[in-house]
Parts: sequence; C-alpha cells; structure tokens
Amino acid sequence: MVELSEDAEKLLIELYNHTGGKDAATVSMFEIGEAAGLDRDRSGAAGEELIGWEMVEVRTLSGGIAIAEEGVRAACSIGGTSDAGEDDMKLGAGPVLDDREREAVDRIVSRIKTRVETLGLDFDRLSEIMADLKTAAAQLASPRPKTAVFKEVLISILNIVDDANAGAEARDIRRMLGK
Repeated sequence: MVELSEDAEKLLIELYNHTGGKDAATVSMFEIGEAAGLDRDRSGAAGEELIGWEMVEVRTLSGGIAIAEEGVRAACSIGGTSDAGEDDMKLGAGPVLDDREREAVDRIVSRIKTRVETLGLDFDRLSEIMADLKTAAAQLASPRPKTAVFKEVLISILNIVDDANAGAEARDIRRMLGK
C-alpha cells in the first residue's frame, strides 16, 4: 500500500464520500479540499499527489477531478466511508436545530447539491430534489431552522437518492434520520 500524506488521505476520503466512490462524478479538487479542511494550496498539493499515484483522474484544467478505481480501493482500505467521524449526525427531537445539527444538515445538503447533476434523474425527480434543496437552503438561512421541516425534506431526498443509487448520501441521510 502507498504511503499517502495526511492531506492526501483527507482529500481522498472526502472525494470518496462526496462521489460515493463513483468514477463518473467530476468535482472540484478545491471544493473537496475545502470540505476536508484544506486551503487551496494544500488541496492542490494533495490532489497532485493522488494524481501521481493514479488514485484520481484530472477531468478539467480548472481542477475538476474524479476518483479512479485505485483511489476507491485506497479510500476503502484507509476507512474512506462517510461513517468515519459522523456518528453524531442524528437529528434531535427539539423543535429547532442546534449548531451541530445545522452543520451536519448543511454538509449533506451541500454534498447532494454538487452531486445532483451526476445522479441521472429524470425531469420530474430533478425538479423534486431541487425544490427540496431550496427548502433546505431557506431553512438553513433561518435563525431558527425547524427540525420537522428538515426531517420531511430529508425523507423526500432519501427517496430520490435511493432510486439514483447514491449510496453515501443515502447512508448519511438514514443515519441523520435515525433509520
């Protein structure tokens, strides 16, 4: 097994979680790096390392990357599932989300927003998920985001991503809903 730097491991795991290990998804190396807690320079260096080990493929000159088969294997062997560190993602029973819940919902919603074009949804399902994402965004902008609204939105999104075989996102939503 290749010895990766800590930043490269973070980027690879975030890429794996974000794409569900599907090589068809093209994402921004810098956005994935930011989600992994890396600045632009560190994301670039980590991405170059992963490209050198053929774990990541370059898709665009502006930093668009996709996970390669070797990257999927490496991510799985180092624990690259969205289970790592996200055990506390369950929504509480309170009427309003607390800061921890708000951050967790925001992470999932952001990940789904960036993946929505790769899910292969028909027009009706795409319209439905876009409406759900807009509802989530409106609630996230509220000073008192309602737990009940998020539960219903997440259930609706779960039905759509289940049909689209978006495993990582479906798993995260189920965990958040306590299912």
